[in-house]
Amino acid sequence: PAVREVLKTAPADGIAFILYTSGSSGQPKGICNSQSAILHRVAQFTNACHLNAKDRFLLLGSTGSIAGLRDVFSAALNGATLVIAEPNKVGLDGILRAMDRGRITVCYALPA
Repeated sequence: PAVREVLKTAPADGIAFILYTSGSSGQPKGICNSQSAILHRVAQFTNACHLNAKDRFLLLGSTGSIAGLRDVFSAALNGATLVIAEPNKVGLDGILRAMDRGRITVCYALPA
């Protein structure tokens, strides 16, 4: 007889990922984030900005940050397009070209 494996779903309040602080006040610390925490951030962003499948995101931040993960999941869960640019590699001109070519509608950026 065939063996059937039962897949368990992870609890919404369980750890989904760990992000690390910069360590500016000492040793970097791991911050645990749950599925429900990132989904809450995505829902807030979606509702505040009226995000939808026609949107085109430009990801400038690291997926190792909460803002970067929020952008990735916001694009994916809204059926939007995600364009990735690495600011340190492409520079400001490259970012502007990516915005133009990609017809970007959503870009979250912070000063370095």
